Amino acid sequence: VCAVGVSGVWRTDNFASNWTLTQMPPGWNGASSLAEVKISLVNPQIVWAGESMIAGSPLYVSSDGGLSFAETAVFPDVTLGRISGLETHPAEDSTAFALFSFANAPKILRTNDLGQTWEDISGFGTGTTSTNGFPDVAVHSLLVMPYDTDIIWAGTEIGIFESMDGGATWADANNGFPATLVYEMVIVNDQVVVATHGRGVWSVALPELAGYEPPVATLSPRLNGIGGGAGGLISLDVSLRSPYDSTLVVADGEAVFSLPANPAGIDTNVNVLLSSIENQSSVAVSVKSFKDGDMFRSAVKEIVVFPLLEARNGYINNLNSFINNDIASNGLSVTSDFENRALHSPHNYADATVLTATLRVPIIVASTDAILSYDDIAIVEPGFPGSVFGDENFRDFVVVEGRNINEVTWLPLADGYDARFDATWLQTFNVNGNGAPSMFRTHEIDLLDTFPAEETILIRFRLFADETMNAWGWVVDNLSIQPQLVSVASNEQIPKVFSLSQNYPNPFNPGTQIDYTLPATAKVNLKIYNVRGQQVKYLVQDEAHLAGSYTVEWDCKDDFGVPVSSAFYFYRIEAGDRSPTSRALFVKSFKMTLLR
Repeated sequence: VCAVGVSGVWRTDNFASNWTLTQMPPGWNGASSLAEVKISLVNPQIVWAGESMIAGSPLYVSSDGGLSFAETAVFPDVTLGRISGLETHPAEDSTAFALFSFANAPKILRTNDLGQTWEDISGFGTGTTSTNGFPDVAVHSLLVMPYDTDIIWAGTEIGIFESMDGGATWADANNGFPATLVYEMVIVNDQVVVATHGRGVWSVALPELAGYEPPVATLSPRLNGIGGGAGGLISLDVSLRSPYDSTLVVADGEAVFSLPANPAGIDTNVNVLLSSIENQSSVAVSVKSFKDGDMFRSAVKEIVVFPLLEARNGYINNLNSFINNDIASNGLSVTSDFENRALHSPHNYADATVLTATLRVPIIVASTDAILSYDDIAIVEPGFPGSVFGDENFRDFVVVEGRNINEVTWLPLADGYDARFDATWLQTFNVNGNGAPSMFRTHEIDLLDTFPAEETILIRFRLFADETMNAWGWVVDNLSIQPQLVSVASNEQIPKVFSLSQNYPNPFNPGTQIDYTLPATAKVNLKIYNVRGQQVKYLVQDEAHLAGSYTVEWDCKDDFGVPVSSAFYFYRIEAGDRSPTSRALFVKSFKMTLLR
């Protein structure tokens, strides 16, 4: 089903459960009351849309089920304007009819080549009267009889006119229907149903339509949903709605997975591991199916993917010291909305949204004391009185979730909750107030309640908001996971070598972080230069560091606190003994890109 709107054509293939927008060119005028969209009955991949036929605002046609549109040609013989109707052909997918209501001008234009050319079948041409019997009246609807496509009914403001020879000649149908305006004509089984202006709805059963059913058309596959993203592992819920010879999963234009031939009506889950995931990024995913050499494409869905770090036994992060490379943000991000950095939602968060932050560090579940703790403030819309997590009326909520590193299904580590969790939070919600540091509350979750010991899992924080009412939001701080094991965790081991990592994210805006390691105590200098070799920022200046791993952020400002412009920049580290006779000095540099 398609519908027109101000921005373009809206499309749904799941009975309006959700809609996707196909943006149209500047000449599009979907706000017009005369704007129309029609889907070919014989081939739903062909969709016609528009409200006029003039230069700069033509009719449009789609050959991929309304996912993209191309302009059609403008009738060259006569300057027309807004259409009064748009119809398709029951047997020929490249044929359509544009209807008009201008006096002394063509009333029905037909194309047989997807709008590359148009012909006037109402007999007006460049004259002011019809040469083939068509009246000089407004036309709003048209119907081609599927049992004999030479028979065409035209719904005019004075009743139905009929052609028995494919539009070569016309005459009053003279079939008992009154001389009234006909807005719409459709075939339902063996009946033609006619909607009028002021005279009600009429129908007539035609013997030739006995047993008629619309043609069976090949439908596009449907991408119902997409999830995952951590480590490049994504999961697709796909409906293969027609028999296809083959199907491809496509990510950012590249085929990444294939499915064999299938019967109709197959719903399947597909797990795909995307390769070469170096930075957090958004990937456009779709499904393309093939039948007899033709391609049928689903709508595109976006998913955020990001690489994972090395698994650890324990993890501690107060979220305060840097732009956090350990966290993949998708709506929840580390910011300084309070005095110290923490993981914040937008304040206020939006309705009808899902915000997440995923720890990129996999955690190996301990056999004992597998405790995850964090502090938070959750001023989110409360559910109906008496509702519990999982109920339809629970409304907005926040939840901490986990999943096996090799799977895509997230499980709640504890029940989700809302502002009712704490009396102060609820009171603040009721007065439309803001969170404050004094409102932090501590939570503890036993990972062994959900996962067995030794299982490697991922952890994420998620805020769900329904379509009604929002509030200040959520903030999370002081994340601790199995802290008793941090002393032997990989993030606490002394590095074996000096190293400097590529900044993350890159390209970046509004900030980025730089990681480096020191195998021994050393003085560190870390500077940023522009492409002319001029110093832009002194990030670390002759500081003595103990052996360990370090992260420093750059907020895209120079040494004077002035924001710098989009460009390539270089960062360079010098670590160790800088004396002329020493070889212990470690020097390395990388290029990075700032995009404003």
